[in-house]
Amino acid sequence: MRTEKARICNILQQAPKGLYPLTEAAHLPLRKVNNLLEELSKDGIIEFVAGVYRLKEQSKDAPVSETIRQDFPKLEANAQLVENIKRRDYSRFKIGEDGPEVGKARLVLEIIKTIALERPNITLLELKELFPDKLHPKFGVVQALPEAIKKSEKHNRFFIKDPIKTGRSQIAVCREWSKDNIAPLIERAISLGIKVMPVTS
Repeated sequence: MRTEKARICNILQQAPKGLYPLTEAAHLPLRKVNNLLEELSKDGIIEFVAGVYRLKEQSKDAPVSETIRQDFPKLEANAQLVENIKRRDYSRFKIGEDGPEVGKARLVLEIIKTIALERPNITLLELKELFPDKLHPKFGVVQALPEAIKKSEKHNRFFIKDPIKTGRSQIAVCREWSKDNIAPLIERAISLGIKVMPVTS
């Protein structure tokens, strides 16, 4: 465990990273990295800022590598983006410069599709670790398709007709999103390296 924690710290010493890029760099299971990050955070060694994990001593005024310096403008832009979304009710978003313009609910669907495309064998449990139910306490961000169908018996709460294949099963994405709960999810997506952009005109 100590060696694995050191590995995480060594990676973050090079540059702050989101959960998904950090998992790839550490060559460890997602659940393991999540647990290590929680322990390092409790120990006061790392912090989660502007969508990325970084060592606490990494600040703009401290002597840091050129790689980290180049990353600060991006971190500030991510922080500003999340703050803007919290203050203003954007109705349209897109992923990347060339992505289609979509509403809040469809954006969440596209985010989960992006993750599933990058990791075809990802499981529902791993998806829930990336996007925990606390991001949508009432319904959860994703559910197994049968559970989503059950929760949508009276109202269309999930994208039942647009399920996503993950590993050996199918999941459905929640479609109940508003200004109040979309910002934390977008912040999470940014931490995983997904470029979410509000459409301002």
